[in-house]
Amino acid sequence: MKWTDGMVRLLIQVVYRVGDDGGGAGKKSSSAAAAAASASALLQKKGKWKSVSRAMMEKGFFVSPQQCEDKFNDLNKRYKRVNDLLGKGTACRVVENQSLLETMDLSPKAKEEARKLLNSKHLFFREMKAAELEEQRVAYQCRAFQLERQRFKWLRFSTNKQREMERMKLENERLRLENDRMALLLRQRELELIQGGNGGGGVSSSAEQQLMLQNTNANPNNSATTV
Repeated sequence: MKWTDGMVRLLIQVVYRVGDDGGGAGKKSSSAAAAAASASALLQKKGKWKSVSRAMMEKGFFVSPQQCEDKFNDLNKRYKRVNDLLGKGTACRVVENQSLLETMDLSPKAKEEARKLLNSKHLFFREMKAAELEEQRVAYQCRAFQLERQRFKWLRFSTNKQREMERMKLENERLRLENDRMALLLRQRELELIQGGNGGGGVSSSAEQQLMLQNTNANPNNSATTV
């Protein structure tokens, strides 16, 4: 089938919206592609190319998942090759102004290959660059989500720990009050025993006095003699 420029631009947008890992093209992957791969793994996106094909069909372009994958792999391969030849930072400037290519320290063969790629109507370098920025944005959002989830876990752990410490504090306070209560009970018991001992001595002395009076009444002669 023939891919129009509009279809290609839509494909690039859809692929990066769904999440792309570089399509397996090339041995190296950019840091953005690696980040997007991590994002895709995190979000557990399955059936990527089926989703891309479905999105294309919703826009009226009936292309199969395999056709979408093959086309994007070709675009990605060209985009990466330009970056490899010219340098990732320099490639954008050369795409905007191809005369800069002649001033670069490249071999004639490398310049010729770069010139062919830059003049190819299948390059779509600007679109791939813009989609790569979108890819980085998604990766940053996923990273922010991970950090927020870690922060939530820490808050939950901290809250549980704080509750546990508060519970232990209350338990210690309860034990302290219980010890104070037991000490007061023991002190009260000691005082009762002391007071009970003193009261018993008084009763014994009174009983002895009564016994002496009884003996005196029973023997009046002894009392008179004594007098």
